[in-house]
Parts: sequence; structure tokens; C-alpha cells
Amino acid sequence: MLGAYLLDQVLKNNKKLDLDYLLVGCTVQASTGPNLSRQIVRQSNRMEDLPSSMINAGANTALSMVEMAMSLIKQNKEIKNVGLLCVENLSLVPHYAYLSPKEVSAISIKGKNMRNGLVLDAAYDFENKSFNGMMMEDYLEDTPLDRYHMDLYTKLSFEKVMRSNYLDKYKEHIVPVQLNIDNGESVSLKLDQEYKRKALGRIGEFTSIFKKDGKITLANASKFGDGAAFVRISSGKKDNGIAITNPEYAFAKATESLDAGIASAKSILEKEEMTIDEFDAVEINESFSSCSLLYMKELNAKEDQVNPYGGNVARANPTSVGGLISLGHATLNAGSTLVTSYDFGGVGMSLVVG
Repeated sequence: MLGAYLLDQVLKNNKKLDLDYLLVGCTVQASTGPNLSRQIVRQSNRMEDLPSSMINAGANTALSMVEMAMSLIKQNKEIKNVGLLCVENLSLVPHYAYLSPKEVSAISIKGKNMRNGLVLDAAYDFENKSFNGMMMEDYLEDTPLDRYHMDLYTKLSFEKVMRSNYLDKYKEHIVPVQLNIDNGESVSLKLDQEYKRKALGRIGEFTSIFKKDGKITLANASKFGDGAAFVRISSGKKDNGIAITNPEYAFAKATESLDAGIASAKSILEKEEMTIDEFDAVEINESFSSCSLLYMKELNAKEDQVNPYGGNVARANPTSVGGLISLGHATLNAGSTLVTSYDFGGVGMSLVVG
């Protein structure tokens, strides 16, 4: 299992990790069996007896785990180091991971087969009876944001990913995965593969997928994929000097969840008496390029500040893992980073790292 493999590799490369507790985040648990957290620690060769818990808070899973880890450390003197592990094995559910635009438009809320159930559970908002992408298209109708700038942001994000792939400080945090492909060959994947799938010059040629003449395409939206990420939260002085400010929540209606993410960022800026210009970087756990563009406009964040290592639109986006990757990116920055995530259930979360 991908999660157990990553945990083993992290422990192998960090002899003094000394974990007291493990929090596992996963939003699509279909085909993985019950109690994924226990499966992971039992399949690990080094942490069979490690206490663990599961959490699923949609796109806010990673930042919710940060808050839970800080609470565990504060309330229990025996817990000093908490591991956060997010993992998604979407290839176990290929009818979900590789859903085509045609299939998206054909799915009914009343569909009863397994594929429909899985898709509706993760990509459909039952309260508003609409797909998340369709909700975003409706949201965009009331904004001046156009397709050109969404595609431009996407192109710049791909370029950031390609630049970061050459940074030593970035590469040293990547754990290679050995993948067996159909012809029997074995390939070692050392970097996210999404940037190889899109020709930068053709981003503007993709057609809209949720609405005729819409703005969201397969290029400027995040793409599902397999992945896992790990971050450690510790009490006292951190090994790398990182400090985390308590997450700030904001709530809104499901159709206004973008407002919730922006509101949570504004709330923590006010609480910490900081301005957006004081941050080296702003990490946004985006689902669509429009998410980050609207955030930038509302908070006056600069393009080179936002997702400096590339955003989800230029990487595979293994749902819960994206937020933890954002948090991991924040630890690479010399100064402070504002991290924001939001879920289409209408909850936004932000925290300050550094």
C-alpha cells in the first residue's frame, strides 16, 4: 500500500523521527477496506504498534490534521511528535479516477451502480444537486474572471512545477515510487508526472467540460491521481525552526465556499496583525485555477507569491494529499507562508507557517 510504503521510507531516512501518534487522512477510501490507518501501521515494517486515527474532512483534511495534532500534543504530555500522513489510492477506483467528461455529464443523481455512487460521493454536492465544477462555473458568472487568465495562470503554474523539479531542496523531499506498467516493465517515478501530460502551448485549446462555452477545462482544473505525503508536527522547538499558528476557520454556504477560503485567510491576517505582503509565499490548495486567481485578487497577493512550487492545476491532485503538499512546501520557505484550503462543503481554513 502506498501509505505504508511512504511511512517506511520516511522512517528509514529519518532515524530520529520518534513518532508518538499517527494521523492518516484519506477522502476516497473505497476499495481500501476498513480502518485505513491501522492497515498502514500494520503493513509498515517499523511502526506496527503506533497509535493512529483516521480523518476525512475533504479538501480541508490536511489542515484539520494539523489542528488535531496540535491539540494532541497540548493535551497529552506523552505525545511530543505526531505524524501526518495523507494518502489516496485512486487507481484502485479507476472508474472514479479516470472519469471522462462524457461520463461526467451522463451521471444521474439517482444512479445506483458503484461507479455513480463513488463519483457522486466525491465530486457531487448533494445539498445543491450539482457537480463541484458546475458550481464553480455558476460562481464565475458573477466575476470578471475570464478563460484567458485562467489558462495563463495554469501555464505559469506548470512552469513553476518544472523549475521546482530542479531544486535540490525540493528533490530531497521526494520519495521515488517503483511502478509496474502493463508491458511488465518497472519504472521508478521520482517526480509528479502531470506536467508531462500537457503541452504548454495547447492549454488554450482544451474545451470546457462542465458547461457549454464554460471556462473550466481539463487543463485549468486539478486532476485526480494517486499520491501520498508526510509531515511531522512536534512540540517545543522544531528541528527546522518551523512554527505553526492555530488554523482559522470560516464557514459559508456550499455555493460560496470560495468566500469561506478567502474569509479564513482574512481572519488569520487580522488575528496575527499581518498583511499579505509580509509572507514569502502563499500556498493555496486549489481545485481550479480560478480559485487562486480570485483569492489573489481579493487579498492582493502577487503571482510570484502564490504556489511558488506550482499549484494543483499543474500536478496530480490526490484530494486530501494536496493540502499536506501545500504544508510541506511551506516548510521549504525561509520566511512565513500563509496556507489556505477550502472544501466545497463551505468551510475554509487558513494557517500561518514560519
